[in-house]
Amino acid sequence: MMYCSHCGVRLEPAMTECPLCGGRAQESEEPTLSEYHILEPVPVEPVLRRIVRRSLASIAATAVVILLIVDVGTGEGLSWAPLAIVPVVAGAMVLMIPFAVRRWWPGFSGAMVTVLAMLAALDGLGNAALEWFVPVALPITVATGLVVATERAILRRVAGAIKGAALLAGAGLLTAVVDASVQRYLTGSASLTWSLVILVSTLPTAGLLVVLQRSVLRYIDLRRRFHV
Repeated sequence: MMYCSHCGVRLEPAMTECPLCGGRAQESEEPTLSEYHILEPVPVEPVLRRIVRRSLASIAATAVVILLIVDVGTGEGLSWAPLAIVPVVAGAMVLMIPFAVRRWWPGFSGAMVTVLAMLAALDGLGNAALEWFVPVALPITVATGLVVATERAILRRVAGAIKGAALLAGAGLLTAVVDASVQRYLTGSASLTWSLVILVSTLPTAGLLVVLQRSVLRYIDLRRRFHV
C-alpha cells in the first residue's frame, strides 16, 4: 500500500504525490494504532465534583461574611447572625455530600448527622439547654431517616401497587411519630391526635393496594404473559 512520506495519508496506487501536502509517495505497511500517540483522557467527573464543592464552599463563606457584617453593622454585636449562619453552613454541607461521597449510604448518613447537628446547634443557641432537640427534633429526624432508608430498600425490590402501599404506610407512620413527639413536648403525654386521621386513611389503603397487587393485578399479568 502507498502512503505519503510526510503526513502518512493513504494514497491510491497510481499516485506519486500526496494531494494533501505534496509529499512523495512511498510503499509501506499500514500503520497500527500503537504508532500514534494517544493522549490519556482527563478525568472529568472528579474535576467537576471538586469545582462544585469549592463553589458551594465559596457561596456559604460569602453568605456567612455578609450575615456577620449586617448583624454587627446594625446592632451592638452579634445577635441573630449565628441563628442564620448555622442553617447556611449545614445546607452547604448537605449539598456537598453527594459530590464528595459516591455511595448512597455514607452520603445519606452524613446528611442525617449534619441535620441533627444543625438542629442541636439552633436549640443550643436559643436557650443553651437543648430544650426541644431531644424530645422533638431527635426522634422526628431519626424516624425520617429510618423511613427514607426503609422505603428505598423496599421500592427497589417490589413492583406495581406495592410501591404505593409502601409510600403510604411510611407517610402514615412518620406522621404518627411527629404527632407523638410534639404532644409529648407540649403536654407530657405521647398521645396521637391529628395523626390518627392520616393513619386511618393511609394504612387501610396500603393494605388494599397490597391485596390488589397480590390478587387481581397479579392474575391479569399472568393472563397477559401466557396469552390466556
